[in-house]
Amino acid sequence: MVLEKIKTHVSDLKPGMYVSYLDRPWLDTPFPFQGFILTAKDIKQLNELCQYVYIDKEKSRVAPPPAAGVAMASSPASGELFERSRTVSYPRTTTRHEELKAAKTAYSKLTDVYDQLIMDVARNHKLNIPQLKGAIGPMVDSVVRNPDAFVLLTRLKRFDAYAYQHAMSCAVLAVATGRQIGLPKEMLHNLALGAALFDIGRARLPYELLARPRRLSEDELEHIQQHVQFSLDTVAVSEHITPDVLRMIETHHERHDGSGYPLGLSGDQIPLYGKIAGIVDCYDAITSNRPYATQVTPDEAIRMLYEWRDVEFQGALIEQFIQVIGVYPVGTLVELSDGRVGIVVAQHMEARLRPVVMVVLESNKQFAVDYYEFDMKKHQHGEDGMPLGISKCLTSGSYGIDPAEHFL
Repeated sequence: MVLEKIKTHVSDLKPGMYVSYLDRPWLDTPFPFQGFILTAKDIKQLNELCQYVYIDKEKSRVAPPPAAGVAMASSPASGELFERSRTVSYPRTTTRHEELKAAKTAYSKLTDVYDQLIMDVARNHKLNIPQLKGAIGPMVDSVVRNPDAFVLLTRLKRFDAYAYQHAMSCAVLAVATGRQIGLPKEMLHNLALGAALFDIGRARLPYELLARPRRLSEDELEHIQQHVQFSLDTVAVSEHITPDVLRMIETHHERHDGSGYPLGLSGDQIPLYGKIAGIVDCYDAITSNRPYATQVTPDEAIRMLYEWRDVEFQGALIEQFIQVIGVYPVGTLVELSDGRVGIVVAQHMEARLRPVVMVVLESNKQFAVDYYEFDMKKHQHGEDGMPLGISKCLTSGSYGIDPAEHFL
């Protein structure tokens, strides 16, 4: 299936066209939804904000003009990095409830295989890459069908070691990002494999170094940075690893402004796989508890990434990543403006600020007798008639709630 979006100047817009992307990040505009059918009022606003937009031909009630620009694979917010005439479209083909069962089975298998992988590294055994690829396949298929289920599991599952959770989360987030920008399925498999392996070399570092609960010295940091080469050395001996995956491992700590390591690459010197790897690696790290740092809430992480666009990371890809996970990613503990507390369990692509929340605490902060899902897109106001929204994100443990315990 292909997806065609037509680059159209704002002067050529007509009511009834469906706008999928803008020439600037959605978060810089007053529009509450990503993607909508144009009205005359919308066109007036867009004339003040943008030079051109992208029209989705299939969703439009009015066709874009014949003289419109070329079809694009993604938004100009992607820096036109992904410009092609056509790209793969991955519609959601299952509901989250339908997908969760398959996702749990695939997740269990993947973690078992990764556990063995870590032990093989520690024992200097040859890695069973075909086995890892076999476990990655069902995960990729699940994320393609509906990413919410697997992303939710990675946010709620708990491991004794940060490395396990981090590797699984990065693999899933990388695939979800590739899905968002329409990469072919073969590339999604490579993204998953590279993300699962880019930190594998950390298993060769002293545990006491990784577990130190303080800021590391310059010498210690240099030692930590050797994990990139250790990962390459560990993986490169396998005949089942493609050059793209090796390049992803090599460049996942490079940064857009050239401040990364080990090569000091910048901008387009960093391959697409490496750019995606850097973003998902950073996001998952700062939203997780580590020995030397306390996690930040997902919404704060999004703000941080947004501030780092076109500095640490390519702004184009940051915009795409935010579209993948939303401002309130699944698995996030949130408090609503009416006082209720719950866990985000599903996203609306066109209404990222109004997810589906599983309510755990009622407004009086008492546990709900039966947890229930509350779709914020369908409920714009509370029972008191006041506008209803999310007032803040909470860290795991707030109000005595562990999302993993209360959901899984």
